[in-house]
Amino acid sequence: MKLLITMNQSEDLGLKLQKVKLAIAEVNDCRFDTEKQKILKLKALNKIKEAIILKGRELRIDIQAA
Repeated sequence: MKLLITMNQSEDLGLKLQKVKLAIAEVNDCRFDTEKQKILKLKALNKIKEAIILKGRELRIDIQAA
């Protein structure tokens, strides 16, 4: 049962990380935001990304490969 939970958590964290990476790419490509808006959005997204990676480390899950 523990393996199933770990796989679900791994997949969940992997999907969340992909979404954050996509959001970061979209912010970088956006022409309508000011530089200040971009910086604020990127800071927030990077905090979320780091939290996801930290959670993966806590659970001993390699989400970079997921």
